[in-house]
Amino acid sequence: GKISAENELIMQEATHSVVIAGDSRKFKEWEEFCCSLSLQVIAKIESQLEAQQDEVFLPSDWQNNTNEKLKTSPLLTGIVHRLARGEDVSTRPMIKALANLLIHLTSG
Repeated sequence: GKISAENELIMQEATHSVVIAGDSRKFKEWEEFCCSLSLQVIAKIESQLEAQQDEVFLPSDWQNNTNEKLKTSPLLTGIVHRLARGEDVSTRPMIKALANLLIHLTSG
């Protein structure tokens, strides 16, 4: 998406954000946008259409003191490969990691 008044309106009700960008140089502007809306960035994921596999970076002890860790940086970072409309990506490592993170954050 694009940083816009429409996205600002949509995101006003949120508490956290996941930044997915096809260009990692866009992370900073999205993080600043999220910060301006008081949204905590829980994940920064680069989408690489031509990549051959996902790369998932998540601290091994991420489930311990999650909220404290999120105060300093997103918990989940990495690459999701070949996101294409209509393709089932539910078994991809990054998608699974993101789902687990979201479940953990909402089940407490």
